[in-house]
Amino acid sequence: MGHTHVPFIIKFGDKLVFNPGSVGQPRYGNSKASFAFLDVLAKEDVIYRVKYDIDKVVTAFEDEKLPSFLGERLYSGI
Repeated sequence: MGHTHVPFIIKFGDKLVFNPGSVGQPRYGNSKASFAFLDVLAKEDVIYRVKYDIDKVVTAFEDEKLPSFLGERLYSGI
């Protein structure tokens, strides 16, 4: 799953449903980038969150004349 920007893992018996979250534009109150590692044989998923240089991304957004709210929300993660 994707495009919700909210990471989660749900197990239904032997089934696994997960959303890795968002490398950019998070919507869950955490400014770190989110990604997942999926082990298909073990049917296990781990969600990781890592810091990145938000100032650099915001500057790149400004250079490209993107709307300022896109960069501003990176700091708060909402």
